[in-house]
Amino acid sequence: MRSFVVVVGGYRFAIESSIVKSVHPLVRAQPVQAAPPFVTGVIDVHGSLLPLVDGARLLLGTGSVAPTLGARVLVMESSLGSGEGGAEMAGSPTEARVFRFAMSVDALEDDAVVPEAGRWESGPGAAAWIGAVERLDGQALQRFHPAMLARAHAQLTAPAPHATSELARSRTA
Repeated sequence: MRSFVVVVGGYRFAIESSIVKSVHPLVRAQPVQAAPPFVTGVIDVHGSLLPLVDGARLLLGTGSVAPTLGARVLVMESSLGSGEGGAEMAGSPTEARVFRFAMSVDALEDDAVVPEAGRWESGPGAAAWIGAVERLDGQALQRFHPAMLARAHAQLTAPAPHATSELARSRTA
């Protein structure tokens, strides 16, 4: 599966490339009240306010991504169908939802095809968004599933923008 390989706290993680919509330098977030501990605040990405997830707090449970020259913010977005993760999100069972949030990482290492052969699943105590341990170039990395995180934290989701898709269809007609 084609994936972005990122580094957080010295550990490597793989994120499906089709979910990553853009990559930016790390910026300071505006704090928000009542956010989960791994959300450092919101950032402005081309006029849209997005929650900023601190990769270290989320994936390692401690620390935070330092504002270094190599630190990056990955903007992630995808639909939340009834496929991955099982049960529907809160709200209307037929309402289409999307997740869209940013996540800070210490470094973006590569965009590569990560083979699924030889992988092993994380244990039953792992968070739902932490997936299998895989190998790339002889080194281990762990799969991160943003959709699973969004399913567990509705603050990272929104109704799918029906008007946008209708507008796109009308432009092609």
